[in-house]
Amino acid sequence: MQIFIKEFGHVQMDNTFKFNHVSIIVPDLKQAIKFYMEYFGMEVFIETYNRKEQELKRVWNTPNLHVNLAMLKGSCLRIELIEDHVTFQTQQKRYPSPHISFEVNDTQTVYENLVEKGIVFINKPEIIRNSVKIAFFLGPGDIVHEIIQIMGK
Repeated sequence: MQIFIKEFGHVQMDNTFKFNHVSIIVPDLKQAIKFYMEYFGMEVFIETYNRKEQELKRVWNTPNLHVNLAMLKGSCLRIELIEDHVTFQTQQKRYPSPHISFEVNDTQTVYENLVEKGIVFINKPEIIRNSVKIAFFLGPGDIVHEIIQIMGK
């Protein structure tokens, strides 16, 4: 399967699939929503609480499912936030995966702006493979995020 960028923010595989969303488990849904709205200008387009429908239990293969859920959208990214304390507490913390990646025009400038706003980074911006400049930071619940600049754009 070959992956290529057709247009900003939409990854297509074999001309068939488009990137849809990133889904992450968070310890506090309201805190996570505020974080993505405040720092990245995202908007909430779905926000539901006390979800425990049989359909979700079946498709997620989770008989004791009882979650709060929100979908946020930005200019090129959608994020599904799921608050489920039992699942969150058992999720392994591996850096830098899983993570959410935001493509930016200038990693250094964005890094400095976010540091000024109080965001704590795991690393300073670095160029890797002579093709991208990246930096990782932690969001609510120690969820790992990345800012990435495609060099030569």
